[in-house]
Amino acid sequence: MLTHIFVTHHHADHTNGNFSLKSETDCLIVGPRKEAKKILGIDIKVDESQSFLFGSFKINVLETPGYTSGHVAYWVSDANVTFVGDTFFQWGVVEFSKIQ
Repeated sequence: MLTHIFVTHHHADHTNGNFSLKSETDCLIVGPRKEAKKILGIDIKVDESQSFLFGSFKINVLETPGYTSGHVAYWVSDANVTFVGDTFFQWGVVEFSKIQ
């Protein structure tokens, strides 16, 4: 059952189907506060000063501007995973490997 959609930024390839899914499932759309006006149906606006629970997981919001000015990533420290959207497009794979 779909309960939440976590949006990292406002681009259509990340948001086009969200409102239809929300209409069908009554899920919540979570997304960056700085891009909220560009995200149809957003329910929960987040920024780096926030963290919240999703089930038993604490979700930390990281602002990662660059690809878009309000881009965010969602870091789940207990699961050792981060959902980064298109953040790495900023540098590309080759350059990112240089900073590791």
